[in-house]
Amino acid sequence: MRMIIAILLSLVVIQAAVTKVDFDKCKFCVDVVTDVKEYLVKEGNSTEKFLEDHCIAAANNHDWKKLVCETLLTAVEELLRLIKIQMNPSEICLKLKAC
Repeated sequence: MRMIIAILLSLVVIQAAVTKVDFDKCKFCVDVVTDVKEYLVKEGNSTEKFLEDHCIAAANNHDWKKLVCETLLTAVEELLRLIKIQMNPSEICLKLKAC
């Protein structure tokens, strides 16, 4: 019985850790997309370079953050299209499967 309880508790802890990483990935993605939107309003050009420089710097050696950046960079044209149609950052991140 103790073994079953220990296994169940381990599964709960693992699920909580996975959920936290997913939340953190989405938060990071939303922050980056928000920054891109603000950059577009101020500068309006070289978005891919900004995204690359800003996102990679913000990733700060976290593999999951780099993965979010790579996902956004791969879909930069779609990202810009979604920003132009005024989709909110959290919806953009979900649509691009960045979180």
